Amino acid sequence: MICIGAGFSMAAPTFLPAGKKLANEVHARLAAKLPHVPECDPDNLVSVADAVEPLETGSDLIRRTCLEAADFLTAAPNHAHKLLALLLLEGEVSAMSWNWDNCIERCGRGEELLTIIRDEDRIYAQGSPLLKLHGCANHPTTMLVSTSDLDEPRPWVDAELAGRLADSVVVFVGVGDVVGYTKRRVSEIKETLGNPDHIFVVSPGIVDGWESSAWAEVLDGLPADNRIADTAEAFLESLAASMIMGLLLKVCDSAGEYGPLKAGANAVKRAVEDSAPHLVLSLGRFSRVRAKPGFRNVSRGMRQLLMRIG
Repeated sequence: MICIGAGFSMAAPTFLPAGKKLANEVHARLAAKLPHVPECDPDNLVSVADAVEPLETGSDLIRRTCLEAADFLTAAPNHAHKLLALLLLEGEVSAMSWNWDNCIERCGRGEELLTIIRDEDRIYAQGSPLLKLHGCANHPTTMLVSTSDLDEPRPWVDAELAGRLADSVVVFVGVGDVVGYTKRRVSEIKETLGNPDHIFVVSPGIVDGWESSAWAEVLDGLPADNRIADTAEAFLESLAASMIMGLLLKVCDSAGEYGPLKAGANAVKRAVEDSAPHLVLSLGRFSRVRAKPGFRNVSRGMRQLLMRIG
């Protein structure tokens, strides 16, 4: 389970703002719209939302202003978005997003990613979904912003997070702030399992800046090996490459000791391992035989690719 936060959508060419910058922009826009903005911390979006929420139509106002303050609907997807979309389509991972943007969903190249936003979306969902825990800019009423939103999320959100934390390898990528129900659930898992070695945190500064990070409090004592100082793009590249190589090794093992077949399999392995992971996945995914999205079909798409290369 890949869990992504604001840091995932800050890289070029997406350039969506970090929490503080978004809060400042939202506060400035509210100041231009309202006779008086209630006292709050303009550097903290939750604080700004809490201040405006009690006003008449305050919840609607804060969500609309957030959508005006940043390009959540049309920002250009970055390399990490594209890689994660491919891995979701292949059924190799599931993902939880704390982001409102729709960058990942727009990377399907004609295929629709299974996306869960509302309670009714979860009822009949199968495969490897993208779970948008804080809502989506495509459906503004689902966006979680204030303290009351974050303390009491939709029923499926709390249930999914608790379940995945308990029984999946969970990797937090670009998640700098741990708030509300997320902090509660992560803390509960830690209390139950001790320092679980199935949880990882990925961020460029997470090793050197561990003590000052929000994660140091929530996951105090997290093993050093579970703190990965990497960008989202570099981590997803490594993850995709390892999955592809795992499949290629199986292909080579399946060739057995028959000379021509073994030589052909090794030639294919060399050709593929010298290629960028996203290109390999793209070629396999969008070959003439298209596998059903989200059901661990990488082998089917890859077999088609290997046949072509061979």
